[in-house]
Amino acid sequence: MLQGGGPPDTSAYYRIAYAWAAVLYAGYSIILWTRARRLRRRLAARTRTAGS
Repeated sequence: MLQGGGPPDTSAYYRIAYAWAAVLYAGYSIILWTRARRLRRRLAARTRTAGS
């Protein structure tokens, strides 16, 4: 005899996966932003010392 019901509810799993993906993308964008800021500072310091 077949059991009634439908497919299992997996909405919690995909919500957790999307939350983790959002955390990872946010962390990656923060890392890129800090590296770009550090690079801009180094380039600015290099142009100041080259111009002096």
